[in-house]
Amino acid sequence: MTALLESPKVRMTESRGLRSFLVEIGIGTRLAVRGGRPGWTRLLLTAVGLGLCVVVLLLGTSITGAMAARETREAALAPRYTPNQQAPDGASEFEIHQTKVPWNDRMVTGNYVAPLTGVAALPPGLSAYPGVGDVIVSPALQALLDSSGGVQLRRMIPGRVVGVIEDSGLTSPTDLRFYAGIRPTGNASVGSFDTTSMVDWAWGNQGSTNLGPYYEPTGSNDFYFQMLASAGAALVLVPLAIFVLIISRLGTAGREQRLAAIRLLGGSRPQVRRLIAGESLVGAALGVMIGVAGFFVARLGARWLVLGGDSFFPSDLRPPTAALTAVGLGIPLIAVATTVLGTGRIMTDPLSTVRNRPPGRPRLIWRLALTAVGLGSIALFSAGFRSGQTFGLLAGSVVLVLLTVPVLLPWLLRVTLARVRPHRPAAQLAIRRLQIESTTSARVVAGAATVLAGAIALQYLIGLIDTSPVRTVTAAHRGSYVVNVQTPTPADITDIPGRLKASGDYTDIRGGAILQMTGSTAGQSTEAYIGSCAQITANLGITNCRDGDSFRLDDGGTGGPAAGSRWTPTFGDTSAGFVVPDRIRRVTVDELKSQSFDFAPQLVLTVGALGPNGPKLLSSSFIYLLVRPTTADPATLRALRIDLADLTWRADVSSFSEVLPTSGRLQLASTIRVGLIAAGLLTLVVSAAGLVLVAVEDLNRRRRALTLLVAAGVPRATVARSLLIGSAVPAAVGTVVAAVVGIGLSAFLQVDAMGSVRINGWTVALYAAIEFTAILSVTALTLPAVRPTTRPETLRTL
Repeated sequence: MTALLESPKVRMTESRGLRSFLVEIGIGTRLAVRGGRPGWTRLLLTAVGLGLCVVVLLLGTSITGAMAARETREAALAPRYTPNQQAPDGASEFEIHQTKVPWNDRMVTGNYVAPLTGVAALPPGLSAYPGVGDVIVSPALQALLDSSGGVQLRRMIPGRVVGVIEDSGLTSPTDLRFYAGIRPTGNASVGSFDTTSMVDWAWGNQGSTNLGPYYEPTGSNDFYFQMLASAGAALVLVPLAIFVLIISRLGTAGREQRLAAIRLLGGSRPQVRRLIAGESLVGAALGVMIGVAGFFVARLGARWLVLGGDSFFPSDLRPPTAALTAVGLGIPLIAVATTVLGTGRIMTDPLSTVRNRPPGRPRLIWRLALTAVGLGSIALFSAGFRSGQTFGLLAGSVVLVLLTVPVLLPWLLRVTLARVRPHRPAAQLAIRRLQIESTTSARVVAGAATVLAGAIALQYLIGLIDTSPVRTVTAAHRGSYVVNVQTPTPADITDIPGRLKASGDYTDIRGGAILQMTGSTAGQSTEAYIGSCAQITANLGITNCRDGDSFRLDDGGTGGPAAGSRWTPTFGDTSAGFVVPDRIRRVTVDELKSQSFDFAPQLVLTVGALGPNGPKLLSSSFIYLLVRPTTADPATLRALRIDLADLTWRADVSSFSEVLPTSGRLQLASTIRVGLIAAGLLTLVVSAAGLVLVAVEDLNRRRRALTLLVAAGVPRATVARSLLIGSAVPAAVGTVVAAVVGIGLSAFLQVDAMGSVRINGWTVALYAAIEFTAILSVTALTLPAVRPTTRPETLRTL
């Protein structure tokens, strides 16, 4: 090193200007890469640790863009539905009926398509429309159908599989989707109420789909989820930032020795700073390159990353340019700044004797002030400052509270060590070393302790998502299923309920066809219930019924549709009309029976009362059945869907208590929950890797002192025990601090979200035990290296 520094090109003389600045940075770079085996080991440890942090940050910043890319593809797969707009002149049309069927917590998206005129626009991912009776499926659906678990699902796929959808026609690699060819029905029209059935001329729209009475969780608002996302992001990023700082300090002891030698050779303080910057910049730059390479490897597993109910293509995970620039420049800048500030003592002491003195007593006041400011900010937030701009205040408050762990830990460790009076040699060696280097020991444990505090608070946030309340179901609907059948025929009115009754799996079946109609006067509308006399008696309690009869319900004197008035279907085939018969009976329905029905029709019609337009009128209605099974469970619900699978797109089966994966709020909650868990696991991986790297570096740094102990006659077993005790004491103090901070932070966040606090002591104890065991395990893994490291003959080379 002396020869390097005294060469004419790099002589350590004080000079100014850009050239001298670059020369000194270059010297620092060469110090990093020409340090021999110890230098390369130190450089590799730093680069790997920073690389892991870069991988986590790049994955985190890619999620938003990945979800946007997936939503763009999903929009491209929807028909270009525009209400009340006809196809442009010359545009070829196609008919489409869309369905979504739940299957094992997944949704199977079905598209029943038929080209109508000319060369209709093809759906993305298809080279041609499937023929009648043919089906084209996604690769994931094909794999599911070919598996042993897809036997029942095959009964719900209407036809012969003849092809596979290309990636451009999928939302993700795990997308379950199919296109089935059908004959044109002539009963789908642009602008219809039921947007699952339409005639269109192009693809690509953000329209929503009405899929029946699927209930979403309620009782939670946007504030609730925004609070979880803001606090969760802070809980994940703070431990990550702390590990960046810790890993940047690897090799501090060896660096200080080299810099002390440079000061003896005449190097000034500014020169030494630039040398430090150049040396640390090499490890940081190498870490960024390793992190970028690791990111491209990690994103190959995008298909297993499920957020919002779906996964991603690897190409979806692309960090924004701004985030990539921030990570690429921010990590090296943080590493350089941390290293320069952390070796500030060497600037004033060329002999580096200050390191061999016990550090000054840490001050407590400003450390407690940091905690008070953080808790006060959360209290301010919970007091009512909950506008969109103050979620940054919440995240900042969580950051301040979490920083309490690394800030308060050195003081508490110092106080604890001052009160310990060990008697055994191993404990005396460990405690004395900790008293001299308590700051270093606290720094090593601080990262893991911060992860523990974040994990405790994070676990309760995730628990809040799991216990989000759901919509209350009335007693009349509890345990019941809903069957909707579109475009029914006169035979369907009795055949479909008859099929269900014949199976013997259902104790009660109520309902019939519902026809919504519009009058000749603007604003006039009404509903008609259509069914057989048996259905009318069972559902509404009307007796003395014969086919061909019509009834007008007594609604308190308003009269309802007048005799002789003309009405047309609101949706569907509007060319068909219905004239209210002159002889229509006014009836009063059975109130108890009508309460179990979800509609309030003014007209009750038998099939024979519809007249010659009956088939057209029925094709513009829909059958609505409430089905109560003998045993209400997922297996029975699935069996009902399979029993009605021959009705294809016309039939939809749901449960009042079923929350589907397509629920927007459920997907949001799932996204936040999975995101928090995934980010927490990645942070845990970085934490474990950081502990290993720091343990290896600490053993290398103390190699000379440990070898001298062994040479002086101290048994290696005593040295090994001292290392374990030296890790156990800071780990115990850090665990206590982290548990207290994590519980306190969790309590404040729970009060904000629910107004109450629930703390599970067993969960806290489990997390604390895992953290404490992890630190000791990492130390134990380094113990086998004590023997080769402490051979007395190595003193000649130390």
